[in-house]
Amino acid sequence: MIAQKTSTLVNTSIYKIALEQDKQDRLRRQDEEKMLPLPERICFVLPRSDPAYPVLFLLPSLASKASFAIGSMLLLLLLCCGCSKPPPVEKPPPYIRITQPRVADVPLYFEYVGHVEPNLTVNIKAQVTGLLTGQYFVEGQEVSKNSLLMTIDPRPFQAELDRNLGVLAENLATLEQARDTLKRNQPLAALNYISQLDYDQFITNVLTAEAAVEQAKAEVETARIDLSYCSIEAPFQGVASKLAIDVGNYVPIGGNTPLLTINQISPIRISFFVPEKDLLEIAPLQNQCPLVTRALRDQLWVEGKLFLINNAVDEATGMILLQAVFENSDRALWPGEFVDVRLILKTAKNAILVPSPVVQIGQDGPYVYVVKPNQTVEMRRVVVGQKEESETIIVSGLGAHETVVSEGQLNLKSGIKVLIKP
Repeated sequence: MIAQKTSTLVNTSIYKIALEQDKQDRLRRQDEEKMLPLPERICFVLPRSDPAYPVLFLLPSLASKASFAIGSMLLLLLLCCGCSKPPPVEKPPPYIRITQPRVADVPLYFEYVGHVEPNLTVNIKAQVTGLLTGQYFVEGQEVSKNSLLMTIDPRPFQAELDRNLGVLAENLATLEQARDTLKRNQPLAALNYISQLDYDQFITNVLTAEAAVEQAKAEVETARIDLSYCSIEAPFQGVASKLAIDVGNYVPIGGNTPLLTINQISPIRISFFVPEKDLLEIAPLQNQCPLVTRALRDQLWVEGKLFLINNAVDEATGMILLQAVFENSDRALWPGEFVDVRLILKTAKNAILVPSPVVQIGQDGPYVYVVKPNQTVEMRRVVVGQKEESETIIVSGLGAHETVVSEGQLNLKSGIKVLIKP
């Protein structure tokens, strides 16, 4: 145990002596560095990888053979050469794509949202009561004019007609008898063989019989009309809706719900509302000639004619109703749809069009970049018109034969040189 403690104390003493010796060595080196000339002290600072290190390492010998000033100037020269920055790399010209304006005749228009409506529509209701005995159309299909749609049990109405025909025949017989009686008694009345009172009665009987005949004829006609109501026909060619009451059910007269609805969809109408300020331009042109109206359906434009400008502006909204009619022979338009409507006002001759991405918007308004023959660009302010599909009309500021930038405008400015992508 004593031997182990003695060994520990010895090791501790040796460690302390080593630390003290290392400290004294560091202090001695610091004193030596302070006594060295400036160039030699810098050698201790610069890393060996620095380009000036080999020369600085030789400076102590130079300082012993030349003046300190020459060494200092050489040191500053080397430091300045090592710290100089390389010249900036010139950026390459930006790449762009170009296009040429297109010249074409373009229609000028107002654009609105329209609602497709049938040209004619009818809600069919029963005019007589009874059982629905027949359906003679296909729901949702087209029916022709005067085609039979439904029948209501006609037997009670046929019986009523027969009864009224019998009454009419009876009244006709009574009239015939009254006329014969009057005819036979006319000579007797002239010879005063019968009293005047009896003769007047014969005349009254004829007139009464004639009135009864007319009444019977009216009742017969009413019975015939009621009987005709048992057969419901289409008033015009159109598309039938779903039947509201199935065959075999009792059909009331009238009612709030129609039996079915027929819509005429060829031709068809589109209704749309326009601001009153647009009416100042639309009305004079419509008075000259019906304006062409186009409706967008399934990425295709169908064409019609404006035929109605309503007779008053809505005071609450400041809008006025317009309607256009379309042939719709291909059934592209269907009642109830909402479509984009263009009301064509006139045609701009030789208009300049560019793809819409060519036109950029800045703080001072729209502009384009024009490519010069020396492959530099110029920022040009332009006045734009309406858009035509994916193109924009340039009203002024651009010539028809100039070249414009269609892609790559982000890094451009006036006067910069560009490279054109193939």
